[in-house]
Amino acid sequence: MIKAMFLIVVGGVVLKLSALQVVLVALLYMACSETDDWITKRAAKKKRDATLDYEISGWEVDPKDETHEVKGEFTRIRLIGKGQIVVTRVANLLWHL
Repeated sequence: MIKAMFLIVVGGVVLKLSALQVVLVALLYMACSETDDWITKRAAKKKRDATLDYEISGWEVDPKDETHEVKGEFTRIRLIGKGQIVVTRVANLLWHL
């Protein structure tokens, strides 16, 4: 950000712009930069949420074995009671890191 501001000021001097014009260009650059950062973070969050939702939902109880769940070709052990609570808490902890 500092390099960009330096280049904006130098460009303003080279182009003989007024101080007001240089400040306006700098403010416009800062607004665009913040908007870009916000959009990037929002897209990353949506991607994370979609991945987490895909991993969590859609599992069905295996008709052959009640202790397992099936999703397509994948199988996993069903967690019950305290095991499920612990896994949920660890997942939440990792999610906030």
